[in-house]
Amino acid sequence: MKIKKLLLCAFINICSISLISCSNSKDLSDTTLQIQADDSVVYGANGWEDSYSINESGILYGKDSTLRYYDINAGESYILCGKANCAHSDDECGAWFDNVESVAGIALYNGKIYLSKKNPQKNTFDLISMNATGEEQKTLMSLEIGSVQNNSWVLASVEDTYYCSDYAIVGLNYNYGEDSLSQAENIKCKQYLIVDLSSGETTAINERTKDSIEYKLVGVSEKNILFRKLSNEESKFSETEFVQKYKDGDFKSESFFSNDLEQSYFDYVNKWYPANCKRTETYCYYDLESKKEIILETTDAKITYDENGYQTGELAKYLIIGTYNDNYLVSEPDWENRSESISLWDIYNNHKTNILVLENGGTLAWEKGSAGLNIFDNGKFLYCIYKEGGEAEVHLYDLDSNKDQYLFSDNANISFRIIDDTQEFFIGKIYTDFGYEVYKIRKDDYYRGYVDKAVQINL
Repeated sequence: MKIKKLLLCAFINICSISLISCSNSKDLSDTTLQIQADDSVVYGANGWEDSYSINESGILYGKDSTLRYYDINAGESYILCGKANCAHSDDECGAWFDNVESVAGIALYNGKIYLSKKNPQKNTFDLISMNATGEEQKTLMSLEIGSVQNNSWVLASVEDTYYCSDYAIVGLNYNYGEDSLSQAENIKCKQYLIVDLSSGETTAINERTKDSIEYKLVGVSEKNILFRKLSNEESKFSETEFVQKYKDGDFKSESFFSNDLEQSYFDYVNKWYPANCKRTETYCYYDLESKKEIILETTDAKITYDENGYQTGELAKYLIIGTYNDNYLVSEPDWENRSESISLWDIYNNHKTNILVLENGGTLAWEKGSAGLNIFDNGKFLYCIYKEGGEAEVHLYDLDSNKDQYLFSDNANISFRIIDDTQEFFIGKIYTDFGYEVYKIRKDDYYRGYVDKAVQINL
């Protein structure tokens, strides 16, 4: 992580973790955590128990309907509540939330805890700040959730939240609430907002629309946000429109349509339309200072199909690895041959500089949401080369020195899956047949391939 020298003092008074009550709470009222300010991008965890927001001192996450903090150095977890004998069971507790879908964007940023939380009484999703005890709560932004009965947009969930440059970048999933729409006609839209954390001023990056334009956040820096924008030249017919055109004979040449109009519309949506909509993907960035979108490149989308011709997904032209000196490090995969061409993309001049080509290999992904944030220690990233026998060579590449270093041999599935890092540790998951556990490992031990020295974190 890119760390400022300045230390922020965050005074906390929190109860130690207890699965039942706070009867065994530990008084930390005199404790001062020295939290190093992080001037890069901070990922906000959601309410699911496999989502974590990691900073230099600890891990923020949700568990058993409570917001929690794990102190990496002390090896202890705490519920973010400062009330004595609190049951952590309702809104009287600042750390409590109703269910995993009612919170998102949980992060420590500039000495405050931030999160989006559902407010059932007002039918809103609120972006709030608070201290580490769940107190001093302040609502920065409030969004109406809406209702299906109103034939309007309904806010289904909040995700993909990042904090940088004193902004919150918030991803919102909307469904169009209209009772008459069939399952196949389900209209969805993802909208991104920028929220000024000092004033609460909110700016929409893209508008909610029922046409076929889809924004996907793929990179975040302190100055801009990189998007992969998908759009269709041809609009999709509603079920009513399709049935009328089918009866008029517009689809006579398509043999897979049948007299079962419901099945035919399903085939139209999932087979015919993807192959005929003229779908494109555009890479563009949104400048945080000018509040403008700048297009970089547009190309035909690569759609994948199963053996019956049904759409199974899409393959992106570029995978974003991270940012380096105001440039984005990107990978252009050869999907058929498991190889990647890696380059630095100077988005301001729209120019790419080749770095290296990975034959039968790929960069190691980190688990921090949809944005590529995999560059660490001011210019390093990890990749692997696949070998025969189900093995992979793990390498470290340093962009500052342009040096490539072989580290160790691992299994092709990668035994230690990195979530994030601190100056001293990699934090990651080790999977077994029964799931996974979270571990920390010193970077020097990881570089030597000493994965057995990883220490389990009890979250």
